[in-house]
Formats: sequence, structure tokens, C-alpha cells
Amino acid sequence: MFLRGQYFTPVGTLHYRIDEGGLRRLSFKRDEIRSEAEELRERDGGERGERLYRIEEELLKGLDAYFHRKVWDFRLSLNYEGITPVYRRIYMTLRGVGWGEVVSYSELAEMAGVRRGARAVGGAMSRNPFVIIVPCHRVVGRNSLGGFSAGLERKIWLLRHEGVESLEFFRGTRRI
Repeated sequence: MFLRGQYFTPVGTLHYRIDEGGLRRLSFKRDEIRSEAEELRERDGGERGERLYRIEEELLKGLDAYFHRKVWDFRLSLNYEGITPVYRRIYMTLRGVGWGEVVSYSELAEMAGVRRGARAVGGAMSRNPFVIIVPCHRVVGRNSLGGFSAGLERKIWLLRHEGVESLEFFRGTRRI
């Protein structure tokens, strides 16, 4: 059983999927939300269905808070099934980078304990299944903005939304 839904933001529609393991995907790209059986939003009245709806409610509260500029600690169950241990460690580490802060690819690799792992971080960011919650928009190059799979315009918007005014980034994690 799973739930699929949409959340409308000022920078485009977020599409999400929740299954019994937790949030499975949150993405600006609809095609990344795989369609399966049409049990979409089927209420079986059981404990399984209730768990999914509780996760969805927490996700939507968090997104509302985020897009209304309220700092929110997403305490959702994330489903890391199919994600390598290295990427999982990178995602979990990145969740500790706070609102309005940025970190370089190499600094995040060091923080996550991935030796010479800037490329691994770049790969993890390009495949991040939990946009906003695992804030890949906060990861930048040492001397550039870096990339963003949902488009650089969205990355810039999200950073500015969090109060990052200067897009001239320097080495390390810092509040800008």
C-alpha cells in the first residue's frame, strides 16, 4: 500500500510517495514518482493505512512550515530502501546542515566520513529522493553554485527563501 500526492509551492509542484517504510520520494519531477497499482489513497481502515496518513500529515505540515519561512525539523520516517550505505550516510549528514547554511561538496564528504568523496556527494545529490527534507539545495561548489537536479532557478529561490543573500560561496559550512 502506498500514498501519492502533490504539494504546490511557489517554485513548482512537489510530488511525493509514501509507503509502509516511510517517505519514499519527494521530488519536483513527476516522472520520478513511479506509478504502481491504483490503490492510491485506498483506505483499508487498518493500522497500515493509518500509518501512511500520519506520515503524510507530518510531511504536509512540514512543507507548509518550510514554505512559510518557519524553521521545521522534519522528523519523518524516510524509506532508504535501494539507497547505498554511502549515499544514506551522506543524506543523514546533510540533514544536519541548517536553514540558511551552505556546505561544499567536499566539506559534506568530510563531515560524512567519505574520504575524497566530493564526487560521491555530487552523485548522491543528483539522486536525492527527498528534496527539501534532505536539503541538497544547500550543497554548493567551492567556487560556484554547483548543480541542482530540479534546476538552478529553484536552487537559487530555495536558498534566498532561507535568507541566503549572497551567492558568492566560500569554502566550508557557513551562514551567509
